[in-house]
Amino acid sequence: MKTNLKADAVFEGGGVKGIGLVGAVAVAEEKGYQWVNVAGTSAGAIVAALLAAGYSAAELKQVMQELDYNKFKDATFGDKIPLVGPMASLIFEKGIYEGKYFENWMRELLWKKKVETFSDLILEEYKDDEQYRFKVRVIAADISRGRLLVLPQDAADFGI
Repeated sequence: MKTNLKADAVFEGGGVKGIGLVGAVAVAEEKGYQWVNVAGTSAGAIVAALLAAGYSAAELKQVMQELDYNKFKDATFGDKIPLVGPMASLIFEKGIYEGKYFENWMRELLWKKKVETFSDLILEEYKDDEQYRFKVRVIAADISRGRLLVLPQDAADFGI
């Protein structure tokens, strides 16, 4: 096995594809690759963020095996009213589920690796190079503005 092989990766979204991405990461790690810059959207962003935080493929596999995916469906009482609840949530809240469980789950996983903000994921040797500065990029859709976001750099558009 070769060691000190460096790799960048972009992981796509797609819900359960996240499990498959962990398998692909495991194979690359077995071949000696270490992740430098990673990016992703949706499930791919979750994998990318956790890799950037320092999780190994084995740790990610354990996280995925222990996860109760049904907990992501954190609808409020009003959302559970047949037809009207989900429609009202889509119109007024831009989604059926609240996302609090996911937010807390992700925050806890990152905190275990001492990661609280993107500034904890700066590559010291590239700290002055905007293109390679951060270990991770999260690709998201800003539906209220109708545009693509690349975080952390687009966070400045929100005064962050």
